[in-house]
Amino acid sequence: MKFDKTWIDKKEKGNNIVIFHEGILYRRKVKENQFLMVENELNQGIISNQFINIPVRYMNQVEYSDSDKYITVKYGKDSEYKLEINDQINRKEIFDYLVLHTDYKQHFTKKPHILSRIKKPLIAFIILVCLFAWIYYFINRFDQGYQYEIVGSEGSIIGFVFGMAQLGLIKNLFIFTIPVLISLYRIECNIKNNSQIHYILYKK
Repeated sequence: MKFDKTWIDKKEKGNNIVIFHEGILYRRKVKENQFLMVENELNQGIISNQFINIPVRYMNQVEYSDSDKYITVKYGKDSEYKLEINDQINRKEIFDYLVLHTDYKQHFTKKPHILSRIKKPLIAFIILVCLFAWIYYFINRFDQGYQYEIVGSEGSIIGFVFGMAQLGLIKNLFIFTIPVLISLYRIECNIKNNSQIHYILYKK
């Protein structure tokens, strides 16, 4: 049996076999030593239960961008089905095939606003800075001779802050520097990444 469309890329580190057939999208990450067996099955028209699939009728939205290795399929209320396709050419071809061969409500391209691009790492950065400032406040208070007693909240955030403050300034600088630098790096990368996002809307 011949499938509607098959993408096989043995060099692909993600989902190296993707199939679209009779309104259903299949994906699978096949190990190198399994390729021959899987290809023989496909030649016989067999799609094994090792493939993860989603019918088009369940899809709410499909999106991809040139800079993201995933094609994201959203379905249900908050569920996602991700195809990991590292090769940008194959990723675009799969998306374009869905545009041409499925019935959808709307297809459009949008460039995300800079705030939406940096939102997650910016939130992480703000939380880290605020947490460090809080810890630093108590480090200074301890150095000035103040003493505090935690009553009934050993597992709370204040207990954590007190515990971190007791480590001293140098250790806290060492602990916080790496995650802060990572969040700043992610912010910089996301600012530079102004790739457009392509959408297919199946349901409004």
